[in-house]
Amino acid sequence: MDNIISKITEERNVKPTTLKTYKVGIKKIFDIFNDGNITDNFDFLKDTKKIMEILDKEKLTTRKNRVGLILVLLGLDKDKYEKEIENYREIAKDLRNDHDDFISTQKKTDKQEANWIDYKEFIKLINKYKRIFKNHNLKEAKVITKKQHQLLQEYLFLIMYKDIPIRNVFHSIKIIDEKDYDEIRENHKGNWLILKEGVPYEIIIHEYKTDSKYGMKTIKLGKKKAIVNALKIWLKHNKSGFLFTQLNDKTKPYNTNAFTRFVQGIFEKEYGKKIGTTLLRNIIISHEKKGQDTIKEKEEKKEKIENKYLHSAEMNDKYRKI
Repeated sequence: MDNIISKITEERNVKPTTLKTYKVGIKKIFDIFNDGNITDNFDFLKDTKKIMEILDKEKLTTRKNRVGLILVLLGLDKDKYEKEIENYREIAKDLRNDHDDFISTQKKTDKQEANWIDYKEFIKLINKYKRIFKNHNLKEAKVITKKQHQLLQEYLFLIMYKDIPIRNVFHSIKIIDEKDYDEIRENHKGNWLILKEGVPYEIIIHEYKTDSKYGMKTIKLGKKKAIVNALKIWLKHNKSGFLFTQLNDKTKPYNTNAFTRFVQGIFEKEYGKKIGTTLLRNIIISHEKKGQDTIKEKEEKKEKIENKYLHSAEMNDKYRKI
């Protein structure tokens, strides 16, 4: 496996987090199609019909992702697998189109439907944690118990994610003083909670899924008083240098999977449902866009404009004067 990952690293410009995802996904491909035998010989993937008969039992997103990883593997020996790469590319194209068509319906998957909660339930949960947090009087506590450590982190995550519903990067945020950050500012690496004279001041995000497109992002905390107040209390007890720490080892941060389990645990306790950051983003965004046109309705209006004025909907907006 290390040899395969090394080759991928040489040939593709991928982030460390993406490599970890590749490694897990590629191992699964060997498990499913080659009895768990990891090898540099990918002939077991040549029979596309047989492979797809097995994959057809999987959900659409999983099929799409697995075919993508098969193409990554075969791409390590392009000359040998030229015909198979061409076949899988056609399959991948069809799967992307099917996936895009489904996404455009804006319907929940069965798994999302089973674990969905309304946004108002999310707010109720935050308010419940606020009351519990206040009752524990952690502001005055000099030492906190393991249970209070967990409570404080869970409360902090909930109030932060309500206002800052970014992809799963909270676990990677490190804490640093503004003066120390100034020395590494030009490196454009890492995700940071900046302290100004010991007070949480801003969050700077360099590394996230779409950073190549949107670049560094700065999130000012000055007007987010609930978050700042909770962070002040948390930082009295958290000297690890990381924003979130493992419950059983307060000196270490969560990895991606462990942080997902941490988030899911909050909602499992309350609702018996598995809600991670991705589904929570769906819930928050669905609330914010409630009452707005659906994708289908937007497309219908766009088509109506084009048929009426014989120019694009974008051009139609430019014709409007204010």
